[in-house]
Amino acid sequence: MGLPNVAEDLVICCWALQTGHAFQKGEVLIQNPAPGDLKEDLLLRPVALPDETAWKQALERSKGLFGVHSPTALLNVGNVSEVCKGLRERVVKWLPASSLLEAELDKAAPKLGLLPRQSQRAKTNQEALELLKAMQKATGDIALVTVLATHSLTSLSNPLSLAMSKADGVAEAMRRIPWPLVDALVSITDGRNAAAQTILGALREGFERDEYALAFAPRVEEFTKDAASLLALAQVVEPPPRREEVPPVPGAVPRADPIEVVLPEPAVVAPRNKRSQAKGDSVAAWVPQDFANYTLVEVTVQTVDGASQALVLTANTARLIEQSGDAVYDPKAKLLRFAKWNFSVEIDPEGAA
Repeated sequence: MGLPNVAEDLVICCWALQTGHAFQKGEVLIQNPAPGDLKEDLLLRPVALPDETAWKQALERSKGLFGVHSPTALLNVGNVSEVCKGLRERVVKWLPASSLLEAELDKAAPKLGLLPRQSQRAKTNQEALELLKAMQKATGDIALVTVLATHSLTSLSNPLSLAMSKADGVAEAMRRIPWPLVDALVSITDGRNAAAQTILGALREGFERDEYALAFAPRVEEFTKDAASLLALAQVVEPPPRREEVPPVPGAVPRADPIEVVLPEPAVVAPRNKRSQAKGDSVAAWVPQDFANYTLVEVTVQTVDGASQALVLTANTARLIEQSGDAVYDPKAKLLRFAKWNFSVEIDPEGAA
Protein backbone atom coordinates (compact mmCIF):
# COMPACT_ATOMS: atom_id res chain seq x y z
CA MET A 1 0.00 0.00 0.00
CA GLY A 2 1.13 3.51 -0.69
CA LEU A 3 3.59 2.56 -3.49
CA PRO A 4 3.49 4.33 -6.88
CA ASN A 5 2.01 2.23 -9.69
CA VAL A 6 5.41 1.61 -11.31
CA ALA A 7 6.84 0.35 -8.01
CA GLU A 8 3.82 -1.92 -7.50
CA ASP A 9 4.25 -3.33 -11.01
CA LEU A 10 7.96 -3.95 -10.39
CA VAL A 11 7.24 -5.98 -7.26
CA ILE A 12 4.56 -8.03 -9.04
CA CYS A 13 6.76 -8.68 -12.10
CA CYS A 14 9.67 -9.82 -9.93
CA TRP A 15 7.41 -12.14 -7.95
CA ALA A 16 5.99 -13.59 -11.19
CA LEU A 17 9.48 -14.34 -12.53
CA GLN A 18 10.66 -15.93 -9.29
CA THR A 19 7.61 -18.15 -8.88
CA GLY A 20 7.04 -19.24 -12.50
CA HIS A 21 3.89 -17.25 -13.17
CA ALA A 22 2.79 -15.57 -16.40
CA PHE A 23 0.33 -12.77 -17.13
CA GLN A 24 -2.87 -13.56 -18.97
CA LYS A 25 -5.76 -11.54 -20.28
CA GLY A 26 -8.60 -14.00 -20.54
CA GLU A 27 -7.03 -16.96 -22.38
CA VAL A 28 -4.30 -14.86 -24.06
CA LEU A 29 -0.75 -14.98 -22.69
CA ILE A 30 0.83 -11.52 -22.31
CA GLN A 31 4.56 -11.76 -22.94
CA ASN A 32 6.77 -9.96 -20.38
CA PRO A 33 4.80 -6.76 -19.66
CA ALA A 34 7.04 -4.00 -18.26
CA PRO A 35 6.46 -2.18 -14.95
CA GLY A 36 3.92 0.54 -15.63
CA ASP A 37 2.09 -1.52 -18.24
CA LEU A 38 0.15 -3.84 -15.93
CA LYS A 39 -3.62 -3.49 -16.28
CA GLU A 40 -6.33 -4.31 -13.76
CA ASP A 41 -7.75 -7.06 -16.00
CA LEU A 42 -4.49 -9.06 -16.10
CA LEU A 43 -4.31 -12.30 -14.16
CA LEU A 44 -1.29 -14.27 -12.94
CA ARG A 45 -1.33 -17.98 -13.73
CA PRO A 46 1.30 -20.58 -12.81
CA VAL A 47 3.24 -21.81 -15.87
CA ALA A 48 4.91 -25.19 -16.12
CA LEU A 49 8.63 -24.99 -16.88
CA PRO A 50 10.96 -27.56 -18.42
CA ASP A 51 13.30 -29.71 -16.40
CA GLU A 52 16.41 -27.85 -15.21
CA THR A 53 18.80 -30.35 -16.82
CA ALA A 54 16.92 -30.27 -20.11
CA TRP A 55 16.91 -26.47 -20.05
CA LYS A 56 20.70 -26.28 -19.66
CA GLN A 57 21.29 -28.80 -22.47
CA ALA A 58 18.78 -27.01 -24.71
CA LEU A 59 20.45 -23.65 -24.04
CA GLU A 60 23.83 -25.06 -25.04
CA ARG A 61 22.50 -26.54 -28.28
CA SER A 62 20.35 -23.51 -29.02
CA LYS A 63 23.40 -21.26 -28.99
CA GLY A 64 25.76 -23.69 -30.77
CA LEU A 65 23.40 -24.90 -33.49
CA PHE A 66 20.98 -22.02 -34.06
CA GLY A 67 22.74 -18.93 -32.70
CA VAL A 68 19.81 -18.35 -30.32
CA HIS A 69 20.76 -17.64 -26.70
CA SER A 70 19.29 -16.23 -23.50
CA PRO A 71 20.75 -13.21 -21.64
CA THR A 72 20.95 -15.44 -18.57
CA ALA A 73 20.72 -19.16 -17.95
CA LEU A 74 17.97 -18.68 -15.34
CA LEU A 75 15.04 -21.01 -15.80
CA ASN A 76 12.03 -18.72 -15.86
CA VAL A 77 9.01 -18.04 -18.02
CA GLY A 78 10.53 -15.07 -19.84
CA ASN A 79 13.78 -16.78 -20.81
CA VAL A 80 12.10 -19.98 -21.96
CA SER A 81 9.56 -18.05 -24.03
CA GLU A 82 12.22 -15.86 -25.67
CA VAL A 83 14.53 -18.75 -26.58
CA CYS A 84 11.69 -20.87 -27.97
CA LYS A 85 10.50 -17.95 -30.11
CA GLY A 86 13.96 -17.62 -31.68
CA LEU A 87 14.21 -21.36 -32.26
CA ARG A 88 10.86 -21.52 -34.05
CA GLU A 89 11.95 -18.68 -36.37
CA ARG A 90 15.06 -20.67 -37.31
CA VAL A 91 13.05 -23.83 -37.96
CA VAL A 92 10.63 -21.99 -40.24
CA LYS A 93 13.55 -20.57 -42.25
CA TRP A 94 15.93 -23.57 -42.35
CA LEU A 95 13.64 -26.58 -42.70
CA PRO A 96 12.48 -25.89 -46.31
CA ALA A 97 16.06 -25.16 -47.41
CA SER A 98 17.37 -28.42 -45.92
CA SER A 99 14.57 -30.39 -47.60
CA LEU A 100 15.39 -28.77 -50.95
CA LEU A 101 19.10 -29.53 -50.51
CA GLU A 102 18.34 -33.20 -49.84
CA ALA A 103 16.47 -33.43 -53.16
CA GLU A 104 19.33 -31.70 -55.05
CA LEU A 105 21.91 -34.01 -53.47
CA ASP A 106 19.90 -37.07 -54.47
CA LYS A 107 19.65 -35.87 -58.08
CA ALA A 108 23.31 -34.88 -58.43
CA ALA A 109 24.99 -37.94 -56.88
CA PRO A 110 24.30 -40.44 -59.73
CA LYS A 111 25.32 -37.87 -62.34
CA LEU A 112 28.71 -37.61 -60.63
CA GLY A 113 29.06 -41.38 -60.42
CA LEU A 114 28.38 -41.44 -56.65
CA LEU A 115 25.88 -43.28 -54.47
CA PRO A 116 23.02 -41.16 -53.04
CA ARG A 117 23.01 -40.39 -49.30
CA GLN A 118 26.54 -41.81 -48.82
CA SER A 119 28.58 -38.58 -48.78
CA GLN A 120 29.39 -36.81 -45.52
CA ARG A 121 27.55 -33.73 -46.79
CA ALA A 122 24.38 -35.75 -47.37
CA LYS A 123 24.63 -37.48 -43.98
CA THR A 124 25.06 -34.19 -42.11
CA ASN A 125 22.14 -32.63 -43.98
CA GLN A 126 20.00 -35.68 -43.21
CA GLU A 127 20.75 -35.34 -39.50
CA ALA A 128 19.95 -31.62 -39.61
CA LEU A 129 16.69 -32.33 -41.42
CA GLU A 130 15.60 -34.89 -38.83
CA LEU A 131 16.30 -32.44 -35.98
CA LEU A 132 14.39 -29.62 -37.67
CA LYS A 133 11.38 -31.86 -38.37
CA ALA A 134 11.31 -33.05 -34.74
CA MET A 135 11.41 -29.45 -33.50
CA GLN A 136 8.65 -28.45 -35.92
CA LYS A 137 6.37 -31.14 -34.49
CA ALA A 138 6.98 -30.05 -30.85
CA THR A 139 3.86 -28.45 -29.36
CA GLY A 140 4.51 -25.91 -26.62
CA ASP A 141 7.71 -24.51 -25.15
CA ILE A 142 8.37 -27.41 -22.80
CA ALA A 143 8.11 -29.92 -25.64
CA LEU A 144 10.44 -27.83 -27.84
CA VAL A 145 13.06 -27.54 -25.10
CA THR A 146 12.84 -31.27 -24.42
CA VAL A 147 13.21 -32.22 -28.10
CA LEU A 148 16.24 -29.98 -28.56
CA ALA A 149 17.86 -31.25 -25.37
CA THR A 150 17.31 -34.97 -25.94
CA HIS A 151 17.46 -35.42 -29.74
CA SER A 152 20.26 -37.82 -30.68
CA LEU A 153 23.05 -36.08 -32.61
CA THR A 154 26.32 -37.49 -33.96
CA SER A 155 27.64 -34.40 -35.79
CA LEU A 156 29.54 -31.63 -34.03
CA SER A 157 27.80 -28.29 -33.56
CA ASN A 158 29.78 -26.28 -36.12
CA PRO A 159 29.33 -28.65 -39.14
CA LEU A 160 25.66 -29.22 -38.29
CA SER A 161 24.94 -25.52 -37.76
CA LEU A 162 26.63 -24.53 -41.03
CA ALA A 163 24.82 -27.31 -42.89
CA MET A 164 21.47 -25.83 -41.80
CA SER A 165 22.33 -22.15 -42.23
CA LYS A 166 23.98 -22.60 -45.67
CA ALA A 167 21.55 -25.20 -47.10
CA ASP A 168 19.79 -22.67 -49.32
CA GLY A 169 23.03 -21.45 -50.93
CA VAL A 170 24.39 -24.97 -51.41
CA ALA A 171 21.15 -26.10 -53.09
CA GLU A 172 21.43 -23.14 -55.47
CA ALA A 173 25.04 -24.09 -56.27
CA MET A 174 23.88 -27.65 -57.01
CA ARG A 175 21.45 -26.27 -59.59
CA ARG A 176 24.31 -24.32 -61.25
CA ILE A 177 26.46 -27.39 -61.99
CA PRO A 178 27.00 -27.33 -65.80
CA TRP A 179 26.08 -30.94 -66.56
CA PRO A 180 26.98 -30.73 -70.28
CA LEU A 181 30.55 -29.93 -69.20
CA VAL A 182 30.52 -32.85 -66.74
CA ASP A 183 29.38 -35.22 -69.51
CA ALA A 184 31.98 -33.80 -71.91
CA LEU A 185 34.83 -34.39 -69.44
CA VAL A 186 33.64 -37.91 -68.67
CA SER A 187 33.72 -38.75 -72.40
CA ILE A 188 37.33 -37.55 -72.95
CA THR A 189 39.55 -40.50 -73.87
CA ASP A 190 42.56 -38.76 -75.43
CA GLY A 191 45.64 -37.28 -73.77
CA ARG A 192 43.49 -34.81 -71.80
CA ASN A 193 41.89 -37.64 -69.83
CA ALA A 194 44.16 -37.26 -66.76
CA ALA A 195 43.42 -33.53 -66.52
CA ALA A 196 39.69 -34.21 -66.99
CA GLN A 197 39.68 -36.74 -64.15
CA THR A 198 41.48 -34.27 -61.86
CA ILE A 199 38.87 -31.58 -62.57
CA LEU A 200 36.00 -34.02 -62.02
CA GLY A 201 37.64 -35.29 -58.84
CA ALA A 202 37.76 -31.78 -57.38
CA LEU A 203 34.04 -31.33 -58.04
CA ARG A 204 33.23 -34.71 -56.48
CA GLU A 205 35.34 -33.84 -53.42
CA GLY A 206 33.36 -30.63 -52.92
CA PHE A 207 30.13 -32.60 -53.26
CA GLU A 208 31.15 -35.25 -50.72
CA ARG A 209 32.63 -33.14 -47.92
CA ASP A 210 30.78 -31.06 -45.32
CA GLU A 211 30.17 -27.39 -46.06
CA TYR A 212 32.11 -26.67 -42.86
CA ALA A 213 35.18 -28.40 -44.35
CA LEU A 214 34.83 -27.31 -47.99
CA ALA A 215 32.46 -24.69 -49.40
CA PHE A 216 30.67 -26.07 -52.45
CA ALA A 217 29.74 -22.95 -54.44
CA PRO A 218 33.39 -21.95 -55.17
CA ARG A 219 34.07 -25.53 -56.33
CA VAL A 220 31.31 -25.23 -58.93
CA GLU A 221 32.77 -21.95 -60.23
CA GLU A 222 36.29 -23.46 -60.42
CA PHE A 223 34.98 -26.55 -62.19
CA THR A 224 33.16 -24.48 -64.82
CA LYS A 225 36.26 -22.46 -65.70
CA ASP A 226 38.70 -25.39 -65.62
CA ALA A 227 36.42 -27.66 -67.66
CA ALA A 228 35.79 -25.01 -70.31
CA SER A 229 39.52 -24.29 -70.58
CA LEU A 230 40.36 -27.97 -70.99
CA LEU A 231 37.70 -28.54 -73.62
CA ALA A 232 38.92 -25.51 -75.56
CA LEU A 233 42.32 -27.16 -75.99
CA ALA A 234 42.91 -29.04 -79.22
CA GLN A 235 42.36 -32.78 -78.91
CA VAL A 236 45.56 -34.61 -78.07
CA VAL A 237 46.10 -37.49 -80.45
CA GLU A 238 48.20 -40.34 -79.15
CA PRO A 239 50.78 -41.60 -81.70
CA PRO A 240 50.10 -45.13 -82.94
CA PRO A 241 52.19 -47.86 -81.31
CA ARG A 242 55.37 -48.65 -83.16
CA ARG A 243 55.23 -51.85 -85.18
CA GLU A 244 58.04 -54.25 -84.53
CA GLU A 245 59.57 -55.94 -87.52
CA VAL A 246 59.05 -59.71 -87.28
CA PRO A 247 61.68 -61.79 -89.11
CA PRO A 248 60.21 -64.11 -91.78
CA VAL A 249 59.63 -67.70 -90.80
CA PRO A 250 61.45 -70.15 -93.08
CA GLY A 251 59.01 -71.88 -95.42
CA ALA A 252 56.19 -69.49 -94.61
CA VAL A 253 54.14 -68.00 -97.41
CA PRO A 254 55.01 -64.32 -97.62
CA ARG A 255 52.11 -61.98 -96.86
CA ALA A 256 50.92 -59.61 -99.48
CA ASP A 257 51.72 -55.96 -98.98
CA PRO A 258 48.96 -54.12 -97.08
CA ILE A 259 46.45 -52.35 -99.25
CA GLU A 260 46.81 -48.60 -98.98
CA VAL A 261 43.47 -46.97 -98.18
CA VAL A 262 43.20 -43.43 -99.41
CA LEU A 263 40.70 -41.42 -97.35
CA PRO A 264 38.83 -38.59 -98.99
CA GLU A 265 40.20 -35.16 -98.20
CA PRO A 266 38.14 -33.54 -95.41
CA ALA A 267 36.09 -30.54 -96.25
CA VAL A 268 37.92 -27.39 -95.23
CA VAL A 269 35.46 -24.78 -94.12
CA ALA A 270 37.96 -21.96 -93.86
CA PRO A 271 40.82 -22.71 -96.29
CA ARG A 272 42.45 -19.28 -95.87
CA ASN A 273 42.83 -19.52 -92.10
CA LYS A 274 45.67 -21.05 -90.15
CA ARG A 275 44.61 -20.04 -86.64
CA SER A 276 41.49 -19.57 -84.56
CA GLN A 277 40.07 -16.12 -83.90
CA ALA A 278 39.56 -17.01 -80.20
CA LYS A 279 42.39 -16.16 -77.86
CA GLY A 280 44.01 -19.30 -76.45
CA ASP A 281 42.05 -21.51 -78.85
CA SER A 282 45.23 -22.82 -80.45
CA VAL A 283 45.78 -25.61 -82.93
CA ALA A 284 47.97 -28.41 -81.58
CA ALA A 285 51.67 -27.60 -82.00
CA TRP A 286 52.38 -30.83 -83.83
CA VAL A 287 50.00 -29.92 -86.72
CA PRO A 288 52.06 -28.56 -89.68
CA GLN A 289 51.29 -24.92 -90.41
CA ASP A 290 50.16 -25.72 -93.93
CA PHE A 291 47.49 -28.07 -92.59
CA ALA A 292 46.27 -26.00 -89.62
CA ASN A 293 43.08 -25.12 -91.47
CA TYR A 294 42.02 -28.77 -91.33
CA THR A 295 41.37 -28.35 -87.58
CA LEU A 296 39.30 -25.16 -87.97
CA VAL A 297 35.61 -24.64 -88.62
CA GLU A 298 33.51 -21.61 -89.39
CA VAL A 299 30.70 -21.07 -86.89
CA THR A 300 27.88 -18.53 -87.10
CA VAL A 301 26.97 -17.06 -83.71
CA GLN A 302 24.39 -14.52 -82.65
CA THR A 303 25.58 -11.03 -81.75
CA VAL A 304 24.31 -8.89 -78.87
CA ASP A 305 22.30 -6.72 -81.27
CA GLY A 306 20.44 -9.70 -82.73
CA ALA A 307 22.50 -10.04 -85.90
CA SER A 308 24.88 -12.88 -86.71
CA GLN A 309 28.64 -13.18 -87.09
CA ALA A 310 30.82 -15.88 -88.65
CA LEU A 311 33.85 -16.85 -86.54
CA VAL A 312 36.71 -19.21 -87.32
CA LEU A 313 37.39 -21.46 -84.32
CA THR A 314 38.73 -24.89 -83.47
CA ALA A 315 36.26 -27.76 -83.45
CA ASN A 316 36.51 -27.96 -79.65
CA THR A 317 35.34 -24.38 -79.15
CA ALA A 318 32.60 -24.92 -81.72
CA ARG A 319 31.44 -27.88 -79.62
CA LEU A 320 31.30 -25.64 -76.51
CA ILE A 321 29.11 -23.15 -78.39
CA GLU A 322 26.77 -25.98 -79.39
CA GLN A 323 26.55 -27.33 -75.82
CA SER A 324 25.97 -23.97 -74.14
CA GLY A 325 23.09 -22.89 -76.35
CA ASP A 326 23.50 -19.27 -75.22
CA ALA A 327 26.84 -18.12 -76.68
CA VAL A 328 26.63 -14.48 -77.83
CA TYR A 329 29.31 -12.39 -79.57
CA ASP A 330 29.83 -8.76 -78.53
CA PRO A 331 31.66 -7.04 -81.46
CA LYS A 332 32.28 -3.86 -79.50
CA ALA A 333 33.92 -5.65 -76.56
CA LYS A 334 35.40 -8.30 -78.88
CA LEU A 335 34.18 -11.03 -76.53
CA LEU A 336 32.35 -14.30 -77.07
CA ARG A 337 30.24 -14.68 -73.91
CA PHE A 338 28.92 -17.93 -72.39
CA ALA A 339 26.23 -16.68 -69.98
CA LYS A 340 25.31 -20.07 -68.50
CA TRP A 341 28.92 -20.84 -67.56
CA ASN A 342 29.82 -17.26 -66.64
CA PHE A 343 32.97 -16.82 -68.72
CA SER A 344 34.06 -15.03 -71.90
CA VAL A 345 36.60 -15.64 -74.67
CA GLU A 346 38.46 -12.79 -76.34
CA ILE A 347 37.99 -12.65 -80.14
CA ASP A 348 40.36 -11.17 -82.73
CA PRO A 349 38.08 -9.77 -85.49
CA GLU A 350 41.01 -9.56 -87.93
CA GLY A 351 42.37 -12.99 -87.11
CA ALA A 352 40.37 -14.84 -89.73
CA ALA A 353 42.17 -13.36 -92.70
